[in-house]
Amino acid sequence: MLTALMSPRKFALIVVVAGFLAFAWGAYALHSDLGSSGWAQFATVGGLFYMTIGFLMLFLMRQKHPKALHMKEFD
Repeated sequence: MLTALMSPRKFALIVVVAGFLAFAWGAYALHSDLGSSGWAQFATVGGLFYMTIGFLMLFLMRQKHPKALHMKEFD
């Protein structure tokens, strides 16, 4: 179903960018007045998590090694 909407590599890149934006907002909020709430820490850790997941998906879906994981196996 995911491959019908967009390519898996594009989805992984979107996950990386969304994770980076959440991490950047959380890191900025920790050093400003917004850092008093727990939302900034939650966004920072969540952003790191999503960036890691996105990079892991990009690494596992690389095309130059035949033993790499491909999304077609899950369709």
